Amino acid sequence: MSLIIKKVKNNMLLTFVILAYLFLLIFMPDKGIMALNNSLYYVKEMLIIMPVILLLTALIEGRVP
Repeated sequence: MSLIIKKVKNNMLLTFVILAYLFLLIFMPDKGIMALNNSLYYVKEMLIIMPVILLLTALIEGRVP
């Protein structure tokens, strides 16, 4: 039990976000689903862009002394 409390204390922002999503899904399901869909869209968009950014960063670091 203390391990769970320790993890929650170390990740307060993530815990707050998860609780906010749960609150929305329980009390306002339409807004909760819309918020979850928007968040998943942004995560997907970030995963598409990040490899390109990492590749460009590696190329620039390799070229510039």
